[in-house]
Amino acid sequence: MKVIEPYTAVCLQTTPPVVLNNAELREAIRYVTGMFPWCTRTGAEPSLGVRGEEHRFAPVKLIATPEFGIFTFPGPKEKATDYILSNGLAVKIPGPETDMIAAKAKELDVFVAAMLYEYDPEWPDRYFNTMFLINPKGEIVVKHRKMYIPLFMSVDVSPHDFYDQYIERYGDSLDTFYPVGRTEIGNIGFCICTEGWFPENFRALALNGAEIVLHPNFNEPFYSPPMNTWEVLNRAAAINNMIYVIGCAVGDAKSARPDVASLKYPFRPQLFCPGDAMIVDYEGAIIARSPYPGETACWGTIRINELRKRRTDPWNYIAMLRTEPLHKHVYSKPLYPKNLFPKEQWKEVSEVIKRAPLDTIRRLQKEGVFETPDQ
Repeated sequence: MKVIEPYTAVCLQTTPPVVLNNAELREAIRYVTGMFPWCTRTGAEPSLGVRGEEHRFAPVKLIATPEFGIFTFPGPKEKATDYILSNGLAVKIPGPETDMIAAKAKELDVFVAAMLYEYDPEWPDRYFNTMFLINPKGEIVVKHRKMYIPLFMSVDVSPHDFYDQYIERYGDSLDTFYPVGRTEIGNIGFCICTEGWFPENFRALALNGAEIVLHPNFNEPFYSPPMNTWEVLNRAAAINNMIYVIGCAVGDAKSARPDVASLKYPFRPQLFCPGDAMIVDYEGAIIARSPYPGETACWGTIRINELRKRRTDPWNYIAMLRTEPLHKHVYSKPLYPKNLFPKEQWKEVSEVIKRAPLDTIRRLQKEGVFETPDQ
């Protein structure tokens, strides 16, 4: 296999605006992509003493933007499914909006990762939270539809919510749910926000060949001390799976629009997502970081050839997995049910409690897996 020379990956930490229609979405795309040339010109790896200096100025080959790195969602009313679909905030991928990003990727000869709401004509009454990777030719080489939706704040649909219909259309395999793009800069997959809480998602990507996993992004209180959950999960995933984790982060999360009466005041703090973008290497070392809010970027050198050599070592956490027979018992019973909403997507944020796993919690208490707390 051809040796992949060291290169620089960039986490572009953004401060996205609230957008209310497709025209504003396209303007937000122009704004974010306008910063890409600066990312490629700057391209020097900060010297953190983690690795040698010989590849400090490796060329930029990857620009990663976070989940909601282009736009942010407004108040609960405007997050309703009908509102998003009727105002062109969910788009086809590929489509005219991704073509705008692709044009900049071709111009700069880089890979670009980004997120948009996706509309699939197969199911016109629902939409997906989708991340995708565009290569320097302007082609989408992999896209991932978020499966673990936060039960407390999002009306996005997961393929798991209408699993039987989904696999009939797209097949039932590791590639269906954990796609990995085989590229000339390494094998790349996505683990979006909430999915990072579940180590199975990182593990599935690694077992499907991923060498780099882009993991955007969390919200408070999971960035800050004393928990530092964001850092802990990124580093643990990198160590456990011998992968680079590119932790893309939003530098603030606006929810107010002074020019719109119903959105004059915010419904959450602006630093709900306070930055802290980072790049973690396959040993769990943080090799680049921007530990503060606002618009910025951090640069880290990716050494895929070193990672591949590391994976040949007998002390290999993937090769040691005893998936059968030991772990089959862990997953022999379903927990969160599939096909929870096979007919239609929920419409309002107030409805998301319908998908909370209360029945599963009660069953686990009944079975003695969870102890029932004293009343």
